[in-house]
Amino acid sequence: MTKIKAFFAVALMFALMPFAALAAGTIEMALANAQGAIAGTIAAGIVGAAFGLVAARIDARSKLALAKTPAERTLTDKLAIEADRRLDAIDRDHLEKIIANVLTANMDKLAANVGLPPKAAADLFVDDFFAALDARNPGLAKRLPIKTQDVKDLIAAGIGRITAPDLLAEALTKAGVPGVRAQF
Repeated sequence: MTKIKAFFAVALMFALMPFAALAAGTIEMALANAQGAIAGTIAAGIVGAAFGLVAARIDARSKLALAKTPAERTLTDKLAIEADRRLDAIDRDHLEKIIANVLTANMDKLAANVGLPPKAAADLFVDDFFAALDARNPGLAKRLPIKTQDVKDLIAAGIGRITAPDLLAEALTKAGVPGVRAQF
């Protein structure tokens, strides 16, 4: 009887071996995906930190270069000024995208306040903007010395870009101009 039990135990072990191999493959794949995610997060952190350090060095270098007269500036000074200008342009583009995203994400709130002037409606979105900026790009949020009034002005401009075509078309239609349509 012991030999029969041993035989069935060995047969069962061989029968279950493909399932164990399948489970091991699934576990290995899950571990590999987790390792890839961890490696990607670490790499993104390293690249982000390196970009932050380079941006800080460029900013400091350009401030020193701008303190000099144009005749005293070297080629390195001019390159630092140009690099700082381009980094500022990237930051402005990023801010405009965040403002557009905040406004389009809150389109219901924007539509409910279409009658308000853009500067008055901008008060409703300032907190949403700062929350979105902190969530999407905390490095930029720390680096930018942006004030609440500046944000209100930027958001008011964004509201104006979104609502102005409709308001202008409505005003032209009321004035009797034929063939007017709102365009974005």
